[in-house]
Amino acid sequence: AANLQLSGSSSNSTLVPNDNIVFGGSGTNRTVTVTPVVGQAGTATITVSVADGPNTASANFVLTVNAVDNPPTISNIADQTTFVGTAVGPILFAVGDVDTGAGSLTLSANSSNTNLVTTNHIVFGGSGPNRTVTVTPAANQSGSTTITVTVSDGVLTASDTFVVTATTLATNSFSNGAAITIPDQGAATPYPSAITVSGMGGTISRVTVELRDLSHTYPADIDVLLVGPSGQGVMVFSDVGGSNALNNVTVTLSDTAASSLTASEQIVSGTFKPTDFEPGDVMDAPAPVGPYAATLSTFNGQSPN
Repeated sequence: AANLQLSGSSSNSTLVPNDNIVFGGSGTNRTVTVTPVVGQAGTATITVSVADGPNTASANFVLTVNAVDNPPTISNIADQTTFVGTAVGPILFAVGDVDTGAGSLTLSANSSNTNLVTTNHIVFGGSGPNRTVTVTPAANQSGSTTITVTVSDGVLTASDTFVVTATTLATNSFSNGAAITIPDQGAATPYPSAITVSGMGGTISRVTVELRDLSHTYPADIDVLLVGPSGQGVMVFSDVGGSNALNNVTVTLSDTAASSLTASEQIVSGTFKPTDFEPGDVMDAPAPVGPYAATLSTFNGQSPN
């Protein structure tokens, strides 16, 4: 009996490939293990043959694999921290299901703290297995909430939770009170005008610049470059206002302003986007070498000190 050779075959190789028929045991006591392919259902006739060399004998049995509705899967979504009223996302995550196409899976979400995040401020994006979620905390609300994201195949579900924490945005103003004298040509005095920023934690999320009590007979000649501690440069005010003289005008420059300054119109006190009508200006050392950025968001994510 020890010299007898066993072999197996399947009538349905999609359900049970021949390689998934494995024999064990020894002598007169043998075993057969049949492993169907994951996610496949149906029937297969398994034929077991034994040979002593020239002669063979066979026996058949039918294997029936019933369909099983496997639950969908969802990848882990990491905890998130943001500032009050500031959205986080889109955050990438993955979904899947061995029985259902990823494109047919549906998503839903809820929040444990609806004062901070309501369900209609949890927005999904993406398609197929690659999905995103964007969460927007309420304005003027700080705190934490647990967001539960649930994926469904119509019958079964799977969920993942993550915590969104909204903190109050720390803001402060720093200035150099010394007057800056702007000549008809060449660098101003002092050059540069240093502004010392200290005692701030975290990283930069928003920068605004105020040019206070600005007076000049030909503002289009003025180039104002803001340089960060890591050497990033943003041209915030350049070639604007034409020849319209300025007298004690205060200009605030912010990426969130509704409009930019103009190349030739009179500049009045107000808030404007950083504006540079002729990129490529060369600033004297110790200013960094251009080209220079055009938005103050260039500093976001950097140390403020």
